[in-house]
Amino acid sequence: MVKRVDTAVAVHDASIGKIDEPDTAVLVTGRMRPLDREEHERELRSVAAGVPRDPEAPVKLVVATQCIEAGADLDFDVVITDLLMPGGGGRAVLAAALEASGAPPVIVLTGRAEPHIAAELVALGATECLAKPATTADVLAAVDRIIAPRRA
Repeated sequence: MVKRVDTAVAVHDASIGKIDEPDTAVLVTGRMRPLDREEHERELRSVAAGVPRDPEAPVKLVVATQCIEAGADLDFDVVITDLLMPGGGGRAVLAAALEASGAPPVIVLTGRAEPHIAAELVALGATECLAKPATTADVLAAVDRIIAPRRA
């Protein structure tokens, strides 16, 4: 989850070339009106809350702005968020993820490289903290470190 549409588009577009099945990358930006929600729910059916997961299914990459916080009931295998965003930012996303059923691992991106920030986020429940600017390869490597044990 990122705070700017242009960042979401850039991450989504960069990720398409880095994942095995580019059609599994979904970009969610804009409003979550009922009509929008129906379209996004069709795209995100495999990560909808309460839907059993197929362990053989490809990983679905969802890149979203904060619009996904309103009106979307989804379960993710990994959540990636920015630390500083309007409306609570990464700490709020981290708290919400940890309260969710199945509490997914959370990767927090931050431009604040002070060691105490990373330590605080890990103490709050973050799985990993990545200093910005993190490359797509950095983020995908972190995701792989988290989900690889589940595949084994």
